[in-house]
Amino acid sequence: MSRAQLRTMPLSHLKAYMSAYGLAAPPHAVEKDEYVRAALSAREANGCLPKANEEYYRKNSIPQPSGERPRGFLARLADNFADLVDLLPQPDAANPNPPPVPPRPNLSRGAPRNPRSQWPPPPPPRAQSGPGFNATNARSSRPQAPPRPAPSPQPQAPPPNAQSRPQAQASPQTQSPRPTPQPVPVDQLLEMTPEQVSKLSIGVLKAILQQNHVRIPQDALEKRDLVERVVTLVDAARAEKERDARVRAAEQAEEQAEIEAQLRAFEELEKARTDEQKTEGPRPTDEKLANGESEPHSNLPKASRPVAAKLERDGLCVICQDEDANIAIVDCGML
Repeated sequence: MSRAQLRTMPLSHLKAYMSAYGLAAPPHAVEKDEYVRAALSAREANGCLPKANEEYYRKNSIPQPSGERPRGFLARLADNFADLVDLLPQPDAANPNPPPVPPRPNLSRGAPRNPRSQWPPPPPPRAQSGPGFNATNARSSRPQAPPRPAPSPQPQAPPPNAQSRPQAQASPQTQSPRPTPQPVPVDQLLEMTPEQVSKLSIGVLKAILQQNHVRIPQDALEKRDLVERVVTLVDAARAEKERDARVRAAEQAEEQAEIEAQLRAFEELEKARTDEQKTEGPRPTDEKLANGESEPHSNLPKASRPVAAKLERDGLCVICQDEDANIAIVDCGML
């Protein structure tokens, strides 16, 4: 296997691979790269493991085939049935003539009711002669009982552990799902150092990247890749925050300078007005108002004077004069 293939393997499979070939794991190893380097350093110049490791794999990791083939349910049932048949009594092979079957009695009314005539006479007993007579012949001379019917095979009950396994397998499904890790806010990440970020769990790191719309690549197999992306995100957020602070400070300084310029212009205008009043002196109307005298008013309003001059023009018809008069009334200033 190449380095890339070893890197794509999960850490648990990589440990199992090293233990299967008897490779020594690096002490105090945390990252997957350390196990990959240990597996590659154990190889020879031709890229293969030493023969000692291969022999260790053949002796300890390959399951040895058993001599007997596991028997199925039907084979075990056939053996049990054969044992049961052997326990039944066997008929005597020395007696070739089985006993005759008695005929059924005739129950008609006209037939005689003599029970003795209905049954045939029993056969005469054999003569017991010769030393060859043994217990087997005596046992065979007795009437054999009909063979009992073979009992039907009973289905084997499942072991008690078989019922507990589905319940044990279904119990993890009934457990409540794990709560989703909550991402850390960006404001708290800005106060954390890269060492503190590396101590966060993988689920929290992925939640932070997903919340901030950062794409997680498919080849990000280690925690180090996630930590680097989160640190890059924090640096970008910190730089953006500093840039916003500088822009806000510049805007505030510009507004303050504009307000100060308006205040200075207003003060200069007020100062110029007061200086002009001092140089010109008091006006006559102001003196009369100060002495209590009022300005004389004319009998006619100001707006009626030019209107009267217009009415004195020659060559105007009555309609034009009425129009001028109406305009004079509207513009007289009395409304």
